[in-house]
Amino acid sequence: MTAPRILLAAYYFPPLAGGGVNRTLRLIDALRDVGATPSILTVDDAAWQRDPGLLNAVSDLRVLRVPNPDWGRVRASNVASVARERSKRRGLLARWLVPDLHVGWSFLAAAVAGALARRDAFDVLYTTAPPYSSHLIGFAAQSAGKRWVADFRDAWLDAPSRQDFGPRRAALERRLERAVLDRADQVVFATEGIRESALRRAPGLAGRSQVAWSGFDAEGYRGALERSPDATRYRLIHAGSVELDARAGQVLRFLDVLARWRLLVPAVTDTVSVEFVGAESSLSEAIRARGIDDFVSACAPVPRAELPERLGAAHRCLCLAPRGAAGADTVPGRVFDAVGANRRLLAVADKGRLHNLLARRGLGEAFEPADAEAMIRSMERERLRVQSGAQLAQLVPETRCAFSSRETLAGLVRVLAQPRAAVGGGPRSAPAGLEALP
Repeated sequence: MTAPRILLAAYYFPPLAGGGVNRTLRLIDALRDVGATPSILTVDDAAWQRDPGLLNAVSDLRVLRVPNPDWGRVRASNVASVARERSKRRGLLARWLVPDLHVGWSFLAAAVAGALARRDAFDVLYTTAPPYSSHLIGFAAQSAGKRWVADFRDAWLDAPSRQDFGPRRAALERRLERAVLDRADQVVFATEGIRESALRRAPGLAGRSQVAWSGFDAEGYRGALERSPDATRYRLIHAGSVELDARAGQVLRFLDVLARWRLLVPAVTDTVSVEFVGAESSLSEAIRARGIDDFVSACAPVPRAELPERLGAAHRCLCLAPRGAAGADTVPGRVFDAVGANRRLLAVADKGRLHNLLARRGLGEAFEPADAEAMIRSMERERLRVQSGAQLAQLVPETRCAFSSRETLAGLVRVLAQPRAAVGGGPRSAPAGLEALP
């Protein structure tokens, strides 16, 4: 029995940056640990934030870059320009392109994967969404007899940005998702909440699906463990896009909480620092409008290699989840980043799995969005401790280790790296009605 040849189809891949890229990079590291070196099928260019330094981590891999149609082929130098471009494209094209704006690239990539499969160039294909259209690549490879593992980093139907479809579009989206859930040989979900939602629509998925958290890169965060927070100010940090169009209520409400805290405790101005790293420019405007820009700031993204040190310089990491079940039951990448930096979280989310996880594992505190007074009490209590020179509670070492990507992705690695002779052959039969899909 020989190790399988693995093809990872990932639209978001270096030099692009962001949470989707990080999950793929962590999976590549975990596969290397078991002696598997995958090939990559990705986009040649896209309108998205960039971190060219990430290319160093994949310089030894075979990377096939498929051209991107014009609606996605726009270079962007910062998050603000990405946000403007995304907004413009949504208005013009989102209503026509199903299931997403990247479907043109996905069709081209599916043709490439299909050709590679017919040449027997790989044994197993891994597709990761979003973009949800990337799962089209799986159908092409599976029709040629290759094993297909479909990964959902985010929910398809329950994503906050996909709740305004009309009845016909919503019905089509349900059929497309169900086709993926029924056809893929294995389906992987980034959180238990996403999996349970999918199981309600496709109960037969239970025996061939699993949850695989993204985790954090233990090696990359090693330096953060040696970093001590500033002793003169109580520092909070939020890393990553805040997507004001998708979660405006949550983010802006938290800015209101900060403004009220300063009103109640004027000393906050000189003893607290709140930083949003990688936020859109619109957040800076919202901060200034509330008159809190003397202790709250927003800045452009930093290279991924610098993020651990930035997080390690803070006392607490922020996690502001979208309203509803999609936010309450999702474990976003910033949770793992905080754990990697050995910093507890201050999370704002509706009651759900995120609350339970933080409480059960001692990862921090979670507050419901309307509980502003509880947030202020917690932050003020910690501010006073920092001012007195006391240390804030840290994570239990065993808990932190359990969240490293080599632990959280171990099950997915086992699925992908099964020796070829141990895997049953032949594509799964098509579910009824699949032939009518566009």
